[in-house]
Amino acid sequence: MIKVTCLDDSKLLVNVEKIQSLREAPDTVITFTNKASMMVKPMLSDFLLDLHQSLAHQGLAKSLDISIGMSALFANLAASRS
Repeated sequence: MIKVTCLDDSKLLVNVEKIQSLREAPDTVITFTNKASMMVKPMLSDFLLDLHQSLAHQGLAKSLDISIGMSALFANLAASRS
């Protein structure tokens, strides 16, 4: 689960296993496996970094990095946030 901020500033926990796709247009649009979608405030890069940190906490980030080749991207995102 990852916490996101909705456009009305409310907070919501999202099950990351149900995310099908992410799009930035200009807010981040999350599309779920059931085809429902929602817009959230964080920029896509911030959302991805939060997702990666959440998966790292669960011990799943390394397999995500390898499967999608994103380890360099996540490292750059973390550095830019500092």
